[in-house]
Amino acid sequence: MNYLIYFFISAGIFLTDCVIKHFVEKKLEYNKSEKKFNNMIIIRKVYNKGGALNALENKQEFVAGFSAALMWSVIATQFLLIGRKKTGLLKLALSFIIGGGASNLYDRMVRKYVIDYFSFNVKIKKIKDIVFNISDLFIFTGVGIAAFYSILTDRK
Repeated sequence: MNYLIYFFISAGIFLTDCVIKHFVEKKLEYNKSEKKFNNMIIIRKVYNKGGALNALENKQEFVAGFSAALMWSVIATQFLLIGRKKTGLLKLALSFIIGGGASNLYDRMVRKYVIDYFSFNVKIKKIKDIVFNISDLFIFTGVGIAAFYSILTDRK
């Protein structure tokens, strides 16, 4: 039964990001910036019609299909790990990826674009111009944890 916690983690990430995206979609003006949290975060609604960093924005159907295939492979991997011991860190990583990926995939399928809504107010313009959503952060974190897990298990 403790495997259900990973489902709830994914569901929590999905629901949290969907609620924030709904608020952003209804309340914020497109591409209008507001600095928050001691000017460290920039809130700005933008639409990402492609993949990461808007790559392949003219190939929306391909990006959506590829995203769906990736999601199913991560979900399948998560199911294969049910009952396996000493895989908690990997299960957590996959839960992050599933929750974040599901929210962005939902946007791609329903809206035909992903709503991104914050960036970091740093001096490096290329980084400052990248706009994220909470799902993106969980996906990046999940991939990082999975890589760390892989390095740890390779050493054993």
